[in-house]
Amino acid sequence: MKKLLCQFSVLFLLLMTMTGCDDNVNSALCKTWLLVSYGNESNEVLKEAEGYYYIMTIHSDWTYTGKIYGNEMFGQYSWKNNEIRFTRPSMTLVYYVGSDPDNFFRDHLVDVYSYTVTHTELRLYYSEDEYFKFRVYNE
Repeated sequence: MKKLLCQFSVLFLLLMTMTGCDDNVNSALCKTWLLVSYGNESNEVLKEAEGYYYIMTIHSDWTYTGKIYGNEMFGQYSWKNNEIRFTRPSMTLVYYVGSDPDNFFRDHLVDVYSYTVTHTELRLYYSEDEYFKFRVYNE
């Protein structure tokens, strides 16, 4: 019985370290997210993100990485309670479309100040009632 308990403890600790999160970061944030739409507090979808390819992974070391189309993006963030701030993403320019949605996302990521998160959805608020809506990304 002790051996079984020890094995479960080791498995639990291993799973905790795999999330990459610790007590300094809300562990629900440390996932890979896919942008699905831009929305507002009336639960109105302002614009679908379909056709646009934005993936963002939030790491526990105060960094984020991801992709905008084929471009790699990376930056830093700060978090405390329900307040979060992102630096403007640095990007590789392997493939750059330069469309308005690209610019809108990049330009307003630095305006994000608050969020709500569940196991499957993340909303990053860039104004009082407008947000980026993400879902958990499953490759």
